[in-house]
Amino acid sequence: MDENERKEEADARDIRDIAVTPAGEWRREIADIQREARKLLGDPPQGEVERFIAERAADWDET
Repeated sequence: MDENERKEEADARDIRDIAVTPAGEWRREIADIQREARKLLGDPPQGEVERFIAERAADWDET
């Protein structure tokens, strides 16, 4: 097996591992990241998250 094949196999394993990760685990990881970000940066200004989501939806034509 050459280096490229090993990389493709590793990539396939990574995708498989992500695909079978329970949703609860993803939610916990995201919540942990959010807590750490708030410790470092504080809470975002009021309405900032909603504004960001609305802008991305408009960018993706999902309004």
